Amino acid sequence: MTTMDILRAARRARPALRGAEGERRNAALLAMADALEALYEKYGHYAEHTYNLVMPGLDGLKDMANLMKSLRENPPAEISGVKVAQFKDYSDGSVVNCATGAKSAMELSGSNVLRFEMEDGTSVIVRPSGTEPKIKVYILTQGKDAAGAQANVDKYGAWVKGLQK
Repeated sequence: MTTMDILRAARRARPALRGAEGERRNAALLAMADALEALYEKYGHYAEHTYNLVMPGLDGLKDMANLMKSLRENPPAEISGVKVAQFKDYSDGSVVNCATGAKSAMELSGSNVLRFEMEDGTSVIVRPSGTEPKIKVYILTQGKDAAGAQANVDKYGAWVKGLQK
């Protein structure tokens, strides 16, 4: 759905105003649409999606721990054909520049969270749920347009689906 589609739907949802008041409201909606389009043009379109890898049963907790351990000990060099630029492990606060191998520290630590920052600006965040037998994977991405942002979500989503065995 484009910005204009959303604004048109908002206009239809409100009772029609006639005369000058209606014209002012329509002008304001169009100005807002123009402003949003200018922001999209300048900064791109952003999209995000949360995937839940459910791991039920007696082995669920073990499977979750094994997946986190595997990603932590053997972080991927690339995800969906895009190189990982930086790998952050919030359990010990370590940051690894994947191109140089340089290691540094961040202030945050003590959480079972992994973050993969991709060369295209996408972030892939992986963590176990604290209340349910599942791993949560967050994809935060952008694209030149809404379709490009969604294509990135789908591309990285294919990698996420491959994590569940």
